[in-house]
Amino acid sequence: YNISMLDGKHSEFEELWDEETVESENDIMGLTLSFNLTQAIRYANSNYLPNQEGIEPMEVLSTHTDAEIQRLWCVALVFAIFLGCMNYFSGDEDDAGHGHGHGHGQAHGQGG
Repeated sequence: YNISMLDGKHSEFEELWDEETVESENDIMGLTLSFNLTQAIRYANSNYLPNQEGIEPMEVLSTHTDAEIQRLWCVALVFAIFLGCMNYFSGDEDDAGHGHGHGHGQAHGQGG
């Protein structure tokens, strides 16, 4: 049930509102999952859990081994390749550039 549907009609503005709301929810979940995945990978790699901002104290930063650093670089490379493959094989042409502040037409104004 949408509060925007109290009048029983679904206007163009309400439709755009719903689209932006769903997109915002997806963005929030994406950020949440990516941060938690990053923290989990860092913990699995070094057996130290960074704080809620992802920061480690200097005494922990200075004790990371070369193997830990190389593993993180390898994980980053795997995710970069995965992202590139997802982008390359994505067949959703209508969503190209979505979420980057353009391509919404009248919802955000026509100028500029």
